[in-house]
Amino acid sequence: MTHEERVEREILERRARALAAPRAEGADAVKNEDALVFHVRRATYAIGTEVVLGVRKLDKISPVPRGAGGIAGLAVVDGDIVQVVRLDSVGPVEGTHGSLAVVLGRTRPELALLTDEVVGIQQHRGSHRAGSDSATGDRSTGAIVFLDGVALLRSRSR
Repeated sequence: MTHEERVEREILERRARALAAPRAEGADAVKNEDALVFHVRRATYAIGTEVVLGVRKLDKISPVPRGAGGIAGLAVVDGDIVQVVRLDSVGPVEGTHGSLAVVLGRTRPELALLTDEVVGIQQHRGSHRAGSDSATGDRSTGAIVFLDGVALLRSRSR
């Protein structure tokens, strides 16, 4: 089993546990957050697993004219057409066959974030949003950029 397949299985297991868990509200709401950690160029990003459907290799990215806002193009993921987004805006789009992407969605693929490498899933407490973590390796300074997956999906659906 490859690293990506192990991460994929762990994402599915954590989503299933989260869906089965009783929902708390107010002050009792989510104290711990599972996040998928990945690298784009020399930066380390994390996004809550509640919106991560998996990690896929994209067969083809079709460029869009004047791809503003980091849009690299469109791709087919599990039968759905999704926007492919670059988190870095420097240099040429490296949307070649087999590009790795973190796929986001509520129930079906809605958005894909290009990535260079997936580290794995880590648990973060409450407002802890940056710091040194041995799993991030030497590719970053210890800071992790946390992405709000729900907001990303909401902004793309307008």
